[in-house]
Amino acid sequence: MQFELKKIIISILQLQIGALGSSLVKDINDNIFHKKDEDIDLLDDIGEVLRLNYQSSGVLGVEYLYDNFKKEKIESLDDHSKIVYFAKSILEDIFSSVLDYKSLIDSNWHYLYCPKDEWAKFCKISIFLLTVKNYINQNPPSSISDKGYYDDLKDSIDKSKLKIAKIATTNYNKIIIDKLNEDITYLNGSIEQWYDPYLNKIDTKEKLKGKFIVPLLFTQSGTKPITSIFKSCEYVDLYREWKKADCIVIVGFGFNKDDEHINGIIRTLVNDDDKKVIVVGKNTSKKEAIERLIIEKIDNIIVCNVDEQRKIEDKLWIDYLLDKINEL
Repeated sequence: MQFELKKIIISILQLQIGALGSSLVKDINDNIFHKKDEDIDLLDDIGEVLRLNYQSSGVLGVEYLYDNFKKEKIESLDDHSKIVYFAKSILEDIFSSVLDYKSLIDSNWHYLYCPKDEWAKFCKISIFLLTVKNYINQNPPSSISDKGYYDDLKDSIDKSKLKIAKIATTNYNKIIIDKLNEDITYLNGSIEQWYDPYLNKIDTKEKLKGKFIVPLLFTQSGTKPITSIFKSCEYVDLYREWKKADCIVIVGFGFNKDDEHINGIIRTLVNDDDKKVIVVGKNTSKKEAIERLIIEKIDNIIVCNVDEQRKIEDKLWIDYLLDKINEL
């Protein structure tokens, strides 16, 4: 217990030094012999006096979180364990705010297409994608066994309360397939899909066997995989199926600017095809959804906010939506 807390504290200090040390070291190097109004540049020819090793900053923290990913319920912990739990939560929050998966992928994805010119960077992005895939596989969400939105939807499908046109997700994992047992469109790839950067081809690992492939886990700006025939057809099929539907329900999606390849489909359905879209979220405003989606037919957007028990106006969210759809 004491050892764990020590590792967490050291990790946080490393991150603080890495974040604040740059300006501090620069200030010391620039002003070590500075006196009042005199500028004595004695060290210009010998470079920096102090240097900060950024490569080790945060490594200990990442290793700790990776080895201790399992989520625990704080109510079941003793007092000492709660302290470690709190410290671990702080460390997780720091990493979640400074690690930008999207920027990392976007700035390195193109190296998949030029291995001869940038072999080292090609290897880095390939290894990173494989590592992310393995991490997702080995560390499913702790709430997977709990009943949630997927289970509510499954119950309604089994009881024939509603007919599904097409389901899409921006998640990478396969939990939604395991729980719903339905055909799912993965808008940003998944851990079950693989990508051949040389042929710009997407398929199963077995069918791409013998080629250098990487897991298809692209971000919103990693646009080239979208030009693959497989992915283009998925998007077109999704649009056509949603166009046939009576209503489109969007759950837990933020309509961010980087999601324009998805926002464009929804916008077309609302503005051009006059489809009703029900947005389900927490603390979501209709005005914000309309502004982010750039909606002209604002009456086609309906926003419903759920509470912690997945209820809307004391009704389970799926039952509330069924009533709302019948009204429409």
